[in-house]
Amino acid sequence: MGLRVIVARHTAGAGSARPAGSFLRALRDLGPHGVMLSGNADEGHLLGTVAPQPLPPGRGMYVIPNWLHGTLNQIGWLPTA
Repeated sequence: MGLRVIVARHTAGAGSARPAGSFLRALRDLGPHGVMLSGNADEGHLLGTVAPQPLPPGRGMYVIPNWLHGTLNQIGWLPTA
């Protein structure tokens, strides 16, 4: 059995993680896999050793723990009819 947690938030202020600080810091300490979309690099490393960076729409960095960098991925989207 595994626990899956999805956290979505704006990158502004994510480096300091004020409101849910203890939860986000504990999650970051666990070294989870994650997808980081476009953001401001001034926030610092949010997942592993990867900091947010400006990316084109629909692109995200897939971050794996203990890797020095993420891999660029295309994020799919299907509009609902």
